[in-house]
Amino acid sequence: MMKDLTINCISTREQYDIIRSRLNELITEATKQRMLEPGMDNEYIREIGRLAKMSADYEDKYMKDYI
Repeated sequence: MMKDLTINCISTREQYDIIRSRLNELITEATKQRMLEPGMDNEYIREIGRLAKMSADYEDKYMKDYI
């Protein structure tokens, strides 16, 4: 079952790396369990969305020069 990360905002590269790693783990786990099918709304999709949004916000704010 999923374990939640309590981070609500990424402010360091270390947090970003942890979030990206967890995001990849969740996608792999959810894919194996067929929880990412079109039209689904479940715990995996919501957490993947939350972590992806935080990652995108961090990238937009701090990584513009690297992308």
